[in-house]
Amino acid sequence: SPWLEAKASAMTPRELPAKTAGHVIVVGTDDIAMSIVQRFERYSIPYTMLVEDQQKAIELFDSRRKVVLGDLDAEQSYRNVRVESASLVLALHDDLKNTNIAATVRGVSKTVPLAASTNHSEARDILTLAGCNHVIHFSHLLGEGLARRVFNSGMESNVIGRFESLCIAEAPAQHTPFVGKTLVETNFRQRFGLNVAGILQDNQYKSVGPQ
Repeated sequence: SPWLEAKASAMTPRELPAKTAGHVIVVGTDDIAMSIVQRFERYSIPYTMLVEDQQKAIELFDSRRKVVLGDLDAEQSYRNVRVESASLVLALHDDLKNTNIAATVRGVSKTVPLAASTNHSEARDILTLAGCNHVIHFSHLLGEGLARRVFNSGMESNVIGRFESLCIAEAPAQHTPFVGKTLVETNFRQRFGLNVAGILQDNQYKSVGPQ
């Protein structure tokens, strides 16, 4: 009903507490944005989503997402999400919108790290000029990942991330003696001194146990 919608809208936050700091501001609501938010929640990384569509903001708020309602082209919106003390702004719209977001963010903070997605290599320079520190071409990254799996099936490993002394790597199991065996049967940790965090099977990541 209109009354319930008005109540839900009134409950949707318009700003973060003044002392908020060290958080990631996610500007986007597509599948990539939601996947990133889920990982932030999984690893307890503080974040907020800045959303300009009122109905979408209400839906996210009702789903217990951390969301703030605001105009993406208004500097006040970024002040409301405490952009000056954020650890990162992540713009996940189309190239034109991301360019406007970057310019607006830079009108408030010259120093906050700013990353934006793009689907066109030609937009990289424009986004950089608008103030982005990092431009992420997700389609290109996906292509590289698929190429590694198709053409490097015999590779030993590929490092995909580092956190201080922790190194995370991926390696294909196909055409190896490990196919069809459990982790216990492979004796993987004892043989290589490594821990298996999970497997990617049928394009789905799964945590694994000894069996």
